[in-house]
Amino acid sequence: EPVSGQVIYLNAGISKFPLLKEYLVREVGFAEKEVGLIYSGISAARKEKVKEDFNQGEIKVVIGSATIKEGIDLQNRSTVLYN
Repeated sequence: EPVSGQVIYLNAGISKFPLLKEYLVREVGFAEKEVGLIYSGISAARKEKVKEDFNQGEIKVVIGSATIKEGIDLQNRSTVLYN
């Protein structure tokens, strides 16, 4: 059974997302494909793919902007929400 994931809601601006992802991969030990990004600049199809991968347990951490509050259901797999 897939492990539940974590959602990080960042209000600091999307310019910080790659830095946080790099930290999670290099220092914490997540695989590159286990960290997904959701923000207003990506396509609806890409957002849907991140959501599906998260809910299936393939993505362990989602870093998102206010866009994650707009109809994207990540609650079934998330155990921790950081703001």
